[in-house]
Amino acid sequence: MPLRSIFTLLLAAFLGSAADAAPAADRLERIKAAALQTQAQCYPLIHHDTDEFADCVARRLADRRMKPEERLGTQYFGWVGAVNSLRMGMPGAVEAAGRFLGPFRAGQRRLHISDDALCSVIPGDCVARNARMLQMEREAGARTQP
Repeated sequence: MPLRSIFTLLLAAFLGSAADAAPAADRLERIKAAALQTQAQCYPLIHHDTDEFADCVARRLADRRMKPEERLGTQYFGWVGAVNSLRMGMPGAVEAAGRFLGPFRAGQRRLHISDDALCSVIPGDCVARNARMLQMEREAGARTQP
C-alpha cells in the first residue's frame, strides 16, 4: 500500500474518532443536566420518605417528551440517590434502587455509555459506585434464577 494511502487512512481514522468524541461529550452533558435536575427536584424528598423520592423520579420519567439521554440521567440519579440512602439504612432504599437499576442499565447500553463515563456525571467515588452497581446486578440475577 502506498504511503499516501496509509496516511489518508490514518487521517480519516483520527478525524472520525475526534468527530465521535464531540457527540459523546454532548450526550454526557445532557445526561448530567437531567441527573442534576432530578437531584434538585427529587433528592430533598428522600430524607423524609424513600417512596416519595422514587415517586418523584417516576413522575419525571413519565414525561414522554424526554430524550434518551435525559431519561438515562434521571434513571441513573434515581439509582444513585437510592443507593446513597441505602448506605444510611433508610427503609425502602433497596426497593427504590432496584426500581431504577435495570432501566438505567438498559438505556446505558442503548446509548453505548461506559460505566466510568456515566459515573462521571455525578460527583463521588466511581470505583465504589460501579462496584455496588455490579454487585446489585449479580444479586438481582441470582434472585431471578430458578
